[in-house]
Amino acid sequence: MTRNNFSAVVTALFLITVSLNGAAIAQAYPVKPVRLIVPFPPGGGFDAIGRPYAERLGTALGQNIIVDNRPGASGNIGAMAVAKSAPDGYTLLLGNDFMPLNVVLSANPGYDAVADFAPISLVGTVPNVLVINPVLPARDLKQLMVASRNKPLNFGSAAPGSVGHLLGELLNLADIVKMVHIPYKGSAPAVTDTVGGTLDAVITTLPSVSAFVRAGKLRAIGTFSARRSPAMPDMPTIAEAGGPSTTGEVWYGVFAPTATSEAVIRRVNEATVMVLKQPELIEALRKAGFEPTSSTPAGLSAQIKGDIEKWGRLAKAANVKKEGADNGLQGYMAIYAAAKTPPAEVEKLNAEFNKAIRNPEVASMLEQQHFDPADGLTRTMGQNLNESMGQAVMVDLQPAAGGAIGAEQVARSTPDGYTLFVTYPDPMVLRHLLVKNVLGKIRAE
Repeated sequence: MTRNNFSAVVTALFLITVSLNGAAIAQAYPVKPVRLIVPFPPGGGFDAIGRPYAERLGTALGQNIIVDNRPGASGNIGAMAVAKSAPDGYTLLLGNDFMPLNVVLSANPGYDAVADFAPISLVGTVPNVLVINPVLPARDLKQLMVASRNKPLNFGSAAPGSVGHLLGELLNLADIVKMVHIPYKGSAPAVTDTVGGTLDAVITTLPSVSAFVRAGKLRAIGTFSARRSPAMPDMPTIAEAGGPSTTGEVWYGVFAPTATSEAVIRRVNEATVMVLKQPELIEALRKAGFEPTSSTPAGLSAQIKGDIEKWGRLAKAANVKKEGADNGLQGYMAIYAAAKTPPAEVEKLNAEFNKAIRNPEVASMLEQQHFDPADGLTRTMGQNLNESMGQAVMVDLQPAAGGAIGAEQVARSTPDGYTLFVTYPDPMVLRHLLVKNVLGKIRAE
């Protein structure tokens, strides 16, 4: 045997060995429970699709799939946990369009949505819909356009920079409906305020509002999708109703950390494709308003990259800026007191707050820019103020109407420095603030 022939045989044996090892890994995996991280709180859309999927995926793989809700920072907390986990297939992420949106609109999401994850498969899609309070004199998009010409409407979304926010700005840019955005922390309070009449409209996913639409408590205007939803076939698409053709369906997909073996990726992909063909799961997901949708890993990768380009273009056109960037009033947390609070009290509170933000724990949260200022950071500051002022500082969350309700309560309170308002300003929120006397700014930079 010549040296060249020997080399060829060795190479062939190596390739066969690698191939067999990959097949063995795929065949053996998983040998223990798999953790599926859901980066939003229990009870929302993620749970509605994630838990039935996880149950059937576990059966297909022969291991329990543990659903682990890790909410915070618009999905970034859970996504970072997966990005930093071992690439062994035992920690997976149920992601969705928050990943490309955070690339577009977060100055420091803490991960790279393309480089830090190995896409596995789509799981399902759900349309975003525009619904209004039925008191408004409009039954379709054209009538809503006329109503908004007389007085611009306010509309809510799940978060600043969410798909719902951008789709509302799309209607503004197209000169279809004139609306002012009121950001919320989650779709549920925005829907509640639209039902109650605090908001004129909300743009959110179909499962969030379908029961209210059927009960007549909300009026559906249209879906931002290419075709009508099987869950509500009588609801037209926004394009059918005379609006722009840009779609805004929310997709859900499963990811592993980058460097996860191709064998494991293939194993989970094949299992996902299989379970999404099961009639029971299809029926359950469609009943909840989702459309079961699988894909190849390459297809999910293309979805992320396409969304980064699409939403980036729309955000630029609508002048929706990155969170944490120098956007005037955005990018910092601010504390307000009622107007006419005595200057001496303002100076005293200003000094206490500036002392509190020097605390290492608070400084770390600000530096990472991964905090919920209406809750986590505020509570941490409150604990530090308890110690420095010798008085109890009570945190009273008032998220309704994007913060406007809480702001109004402070504005009407006694101007004695005992009732304060904390916000992470969005210019749209500040339009509704009725309070003055900025006591201190905590810059997230």
